[in-house]
Amino acid sequence: MLKIMLVDDEPWIRTSLKNKIDWSDSLQLCAEASDGYEALQLAFSLRPDIVITDVRMPGMTGIEMLKEMHLFLPDVQAIFISGYNEFEYVKSAIELSASGYVLKPIRKNELNETLSRCLEKIRKNELLKRSTQTQTDLLLKMLEALYHQQSVSPERLNEVLTDLGFHTSYMYIMLVRFTAPDQDPESLSALLSRTAASIFSETTCTVFSVSQSIYGIFLTSSKKAKLLAGARSLIRQLSDRSGLDASVALGTEACSCKSLAGSFASAHGGLKLMHLYSSHEIILPGQDKEEGRTSLPREITSQILDSIYSRNTLDLSRALAKLKDFLAGSPSVTLSDVTHILHLLLGNILRVLCEQDENNLLADEGITLMQNLSAGSPQQEILESFCTYCQKAALAPGKATSVTATIEKARHYLDTHYAEEISLRKMAALYYLNASYFSVSFKNVTGKNFNEYLTELRIEKAKKLLSNSDRKVNQVAHAVGYEDCSYFGKTFRKLTGMTPAEYQRQALAAPDLADHRKESL
Repeated sequence: MLKIMLVDDEPWIRTSLKNKIDWSDSLQLCAEASDGYEALQLAFSLRPDIVITDVRMPGMTGIEMLKEMHLFLPDVQAIFISGYNEFEYVKSAIELSASGYVLKPIRKNELNETLSRCLEKIRKNELLKRSTQTQTDLLLKMLEALYHQQSVSPERLNEVLTDLGFHTSYMYIMLVRFTAPDQDPESLSALLSRTAASIFSETTCTVFSVSQSIYGIFLTSSKKAKLLAGARSLIRQLSDRSGLDASVALGTEACSCKSLAGSFASAHGGLKLMHLYSSHEIILPGQDKEEGRTSLPREITSQILDSIYSRNTLDLSRALAKLKDFLAGSPSVTLSDVTHILHLLLGNILRVLCEQDENNLLADEGITLMQNLSAGSPQQEILESFCTYCQKAALAPGKATSVTATIEKARHYLDTHYAEEISLRKMAALYYLNASYFSVSFKNVTGKNFNEYLTELRIEKAKKLLSNSDRKVNQVAHAVGYEDCSYFGKTFRKLTGMTPAEYQRQALAAPDLADHRKESL
């Protein structure tokens, strides 16, 4: 069922249009509007497929209205009604990719022929969109499979890339790791796509999600790309424009789909070299093989640092025991490997202490220990010194308290400050925690990631406001912390299955909600 909206400041013209359209079961009149402003408000909630509008109207022309409407309904089709003396307006309509225009006086046959062309255009666009989306979805699945070192047919991958119009002369993989991203995956992916596209303007970019904090960028070009400079610019722009901290691991250049798996493998190896809480790092291809060093499993690193954050000495003892077992059970591990591993761990522990504003004496002791690690002491001696220092760090008085109690305080804060500008990093700083550790702890306690929790909280508050009053949708959006009314509408619909306006009409009309509204008021 396709929805049609009629827009004209003259009621008799709207009536004439209704009478002249050959209505069928596939067409539905969803709304009438007397000016562009009313049409925009109705379109936001009703989302018409076709708008038949006069070109010249008081306050806002049909051209201006369609430009605004395209911001939140990019696929809406338009048919303009115009006079013979309005050629400049007709030119503007054509530039806006209008499906057609009908000259006054309106003839039934001409109107329905134009409407038929509009319907055919919608049908072709839908078929093209489905085909392209199917191929795009397949490409994303293939890229994710390659990341996870699963087998992908190079021939089939080449077919998909060719169908989508991608170059295959030069292909690159960039793996981007965010430090505690505080945006939902869809928004983060869109932001990364826009930023990468602006930087690598001579390449085709495809962004795919690997996890909550790791995203891939697949770049293709007909000539070699300056990847390192692009990675630096990407990190800088993400930080400057959105406050996001990221590190990048670059893969080797691939000149065929067969060698793309190797590019993924080198980028994946670069991820393992990154410090757990670091940002703004760029790992070049081959650095993961530097000196053939053994890498400590990420799980052990995470357990050691998290237990120091939470002052959990029991978990720390277990994590340090795993560290010793790993080193003892790896015959190929040299003294240089051990020194390298402990250097990385100690660097991160010192970050923990500095972020929590710990005792300067303990930090000084850690710096001295780091210097001693390079002095060539026996392996067992430097390992015991390191473990002793970790226990001191976990026992030192500091601002860390029960992580559960801290997260509960954070939830209470969100419940009363949800309408303010809030980010995960701001919340972590409020409770003297590292952003990454706060993110993990928040999900462990609440069962939801930070952004998901905040979004659901805001939408629940919005539902109460919509149920209890006749406030306009944009007023409710601002009241619960959304500056962008369009984004609020999309988020609300995603979580509730209906637009804010639909929810409000249903809630205010439902008798069984009356008592609930009174109680809330």
